[in-house]
Amino acid sequence: MKSFYWRWATSTLFGALYLKKYCPEWDAALNRLIDKHWESIDVGPHTAALGDAQVWISNAFYSYGTQYGGAAEFRPSVRTMRRLDSLIRYIQDKQEQEKRQEHLKQMEGF
Repeated sequence: MKSFYWRWATSTLFGALYLKKYCPEWDAALNRLIDKHWESIDVGPHTAALGDAQVWISNAFYSYGTQYGGAAEFRPSVRTMRRLDSLIRYIQDKQEQEKRQEHLKQMEGF
């Protein structure tokens, strides 16, 4: 699996290409959301719900980590993107493992 920084560097040309501008207030708020909701995050195909906030997690890393549906969309820092990416990958791996276990359980009857 490619490392976060390799994926980030190749998708943004080392940070030169972003769709959204950096905002330190959003960066701090997203870190607080990650700290508060890391155990109860709901990961969908394009967004992740951290409490009442929807965070964009698709098409990394051009607009990754922006608040989805907010009045203004800003991106977090690369460090916060890495934290979010690590959490999202953990949850997705866990969901995939649960699906696999369910599938194997269904296959026992054949």
